[in-house]
Amino acid sequence: MIHKHPSPFPGHVRVTFELPSCLWADRIYLIGDFNQWNARSTPMRQERDGVWRAHVDLPVGHQYQFRYMIDGQWKTDYHADGFAQGHYGVDNSVVFAALPVPTREEVSAIVQDSFPRPQLTAPDEFRAKLPAYDVRENNRIRTPVKQLPAA
Repeated sequence: MIHKHPSPFPGHVRVTFELPSCLWADRIYLIGDFNQWNARSTPMRQERDGVWRAHVDLPVGHQYQFRYMIDGQWKTDYHADGFAQGHYGVDNSVVFAALPVPTREEVSAIVQDSFPRPQLTAPDEFRAKLPAYDVRENNRIRTPVKQLPAA
């Protein structure tokens, strides 16, 4: 699984690579274009929840091929952003260094939480004087339904 977050470095994206806790291994390395395919430069750590993780800050707008080395065996991440043909005829996983575009629901939740909603109520002197009318289609005569109680 791959997660992308804003990086503390300008013009970069922090990419978190994860492998599940059910994966039984002694050593796992993340190897790819971003570390010049160095087999030992980016080890994955098994955290307290059992998930194997590695964090890499990548420049925005590029794509990187990568693979995992799990106890000496090459593995492909099938949950990656894409795939590319490697030099040895096998598929490499591809990650795009870009933040995901938020969905419409995420944006509306952020906007709704950002702005306070004013409570629109009539002043007390108007509430007692204004009747509410029944405006249903079959009731064409404007008859007062009830008087609004004073607040």
